[in-house]
Amino acid sequence: MTSASGVHGPNIAEQVMGYMLMFARKMPVFIRAQIKAEWLHDNKGFEELTGKTLGIAGFGHIAQTLAARARSFGMRILATRRELSGDDASGLADALYASKDLPLMLAESDHVCIAVPYTKDTHHLFDAPMLGKMKPTAYLYNISRGKVVDERALIAALQAKQLRGAGLDVFETEPLPADSPLWSMENVIITPHVAGFTPYYFDRAAALLADNLERYLEGSPLRNLYDSARGY
Repeated sequence: MTSASGVHGPNIAEQVMGYMLMFARKMPVFIRAQIKAEWLHDNKGFEELTGKTLGIAGFGHIAQTLAARARSFGMRILATRRELSGDDASGLADALYASKDLPLMLAESDHVCIAVPYTKDTHHLFDAPMLGKMKPTAYLYNISRGKVVDERALIAALQAKQLRGAGLDVFETEPLPADSPLWSMENVIITPHVAGFTPYYFDRAAALLADNLERYLEGSPLRNLYDSARGY
């Protein structure tokens, strides 16, 4: 059985880049002003991605695709990885951390993207203590699975301004309940689990299938195999 990571990558990476650019250029503020027909000519609060640090929790195919795009914006790239040995992805990151050193990475990051798979080990990985390791000026993005984040803890951190903002595509309960405080937070961008959508999904899936069929006939190792021991 193959995993879906081989057909996703550019689409999800571009979604995260969109979140980062929207926050850096104050787009949530201006979209709300546009709805009210308000000319908000305010030069405060703008940022750039250039020179900022992106920390990525989990460094598989999707995360590596994101790293390549973020680097083109002049960002410094940090990442955690379950196994630091194996295929060489070190050229895509300025530093690789072991999974246990996630708090060290968070303390250095201006933007944090969650790209770990959901397993029993990553359930509520981003709980209140872990969120507390982040800078109060940092942004969090989740394109993984909702239950990797303790949503109540995240809401509390955002309300207390322990984080500057969050871009969220996945949630503990989907659809996100209408009474969730996340809907009305000005420092939150919500998308309804659409980061994986792309018109090229089936083309990429077919290419992966054809490649794996050739490998199978040749007796070569298959790509993107599901590992039942790991849970992904």
